[in-house]
Amino acid sequence: MTGRNTLGILELQSNGLSKSALAEAVAAGFARHGTSFPNLFTVYDPRGRCYHQLQALCISAHIFEVASNAPSATIIDSMAKVPMDALRPWELWLVRGARDRLVIKIPHSIIDGTGCISFIQNILSDAASSPAVPEPRPPVRARRFEVVNVLRATARLLQDTVRPAIPHLALRKRGQRLPSLDAFYAALSPATEAPQTMTFKLPLATLQAVARCHGATVSHVLVAALGGALRSELLRHHDEATVRALDLFTRVPANARQGPQTSGNLMTADLVAICLPLRLDVSSDADRLRHVTAAGPAVQRGADIAVRRFCREAVLAAVPTSVLERLPLQKRWSWSCPMYTSSLKGPPTRLTIAGRKLDSFFYFSSDLTYANAHMIEVVAVSYEGQMQVALRTLLGPDFDLRRFQSALAASVAALAATAELRP
Repeated sequence: MTGRNTLGILELQSNGLSKSALAEAVAAGFARHGTSFPNLFTVYDPRGRCYHQLQALCISAHIFEVASNAPSATIIDSMAKVPMDALRPWELWLVRGARDRLVIKIPHSIIDGTGCISFIQNILSDAASSPAVPEPRPPVRARRFEVVNVLRATARLLQDTVRPAIPHLALRKRGQRLPSLDAFYAALSPATEAPQTMTFKLPLATLQAVARCHGATVSHVLVAALGGALRSELLRHHDEATVRALDLFTRVPANARQGPQTSGNLMTADLVAICLPLRLDVSSDADRLRHVTAAGPAVQRGADIAVRRFCREAVLAAVPTSVLERLPLQKRWSWSCPMYTSSLKGPPTRLTIAGRKLDSFFYFSSDLTYANAHMIEVVAVSYEGQMQVALRTLLGPDFDLRRFQSALAASVAALAATAELRP
């Protein structure tokens, strides 16, 4: 089974967890909330375009164990390279070491990041609790005072769709720049691909203090800091005039659900992608945050999400999926959105798995088809007062992910300093 997978790594506080004890804990979780995860024991039939229920719900067939003291990022990179068995919709790996770790591996078509958190809370955790459900968004009505908002939202959707590709962003030596990012990805091959992965933590209280000070959200603060980190890294490879000319954005998933969320299926959320500016032309982190904060509410609280959901549903209703797959359309990705940024609220209290305390967890939306992946993927989840950040990039060795992480921490520190200076 190839394609996009949701990968999560859970770091426990101790070791000594046995495979049988883990299987018992997972079986107990499915006994409590199995109906909320209906597709975890099904097999997808691509010909009939439907799911078939597995006859035997054998938990142990989905659990594996391996011994390793390698860093979590190295384990994720190794797991991402191995395709999944088409007859096994999910895998749970027990990684034995100085501290036991668990790796969740599920196709993204079955479970997304929101569903991954629900899986941890309701299936793996000893004391399961239903996750916080975001409020549904009201439908967009064609009242006279909303028409302007709908038109603006439609214009922004068209801009995101037809925005031209940004050339010369490939991080090569100045004399070896590729003519476009399409050429950059075409130059890659599975044999030479060298993904980089990192996991680290940021103090959640600091991000929240900056957000309160600037009237922003934690997601806005994270996007502004990422823009500063990307600007710092690009300036090492390009002159400032080139970097200032880059009108780059990051894709941010937003909840588009219009009806109430039920507990019938906690595996996926109804998400659409919006775009927030990274503002590489701004050198000040505080000024960049102001620009992001000004752009955010116009997109997130306006009609953009409802318009994008309506367009998506209209296209799917008007054109069958079988026809869409056969259309001779060239796959075109907006390289002006080189980054994917997801910020989620995790469990409010510390969890335990089979009696072991869960110290931290990170997850990735990994794509085994490298040409379809974002250049930089950022997934942040709040848990126990920390913002747990997972970084992954396919830009190759010329992009130093560790240096990018240091620049991100420096941008957060600079924003925190501005918050402390304000009365």
